[in-house]
Amino acid sequence: MEHDSNPVRQDENGKWWFSNETWSDEYGPYDTKELCAKALYTYCIYELGISKEEMEPYEPARQD
Repeated sequence: MEHDSNPVRQDENGKWWFSNETWSDEYGPYDTKELCAKALYTYCIYELGISKEEMEPYEPARQD
């Protein structure tokens, strides 16, 4: 299966999901892309142990 570099995707029902770091599991559904991005950000910090400083450029509030 091929993937683009963005783990966030929208399904055919308009719900949003994100894939884990190995593309083996999906988390969701979320009603909006923004909620999904926030959940992914939280996942990266608390499940993967990435520091908030490293994640700062990807913080959902900072994205366009």
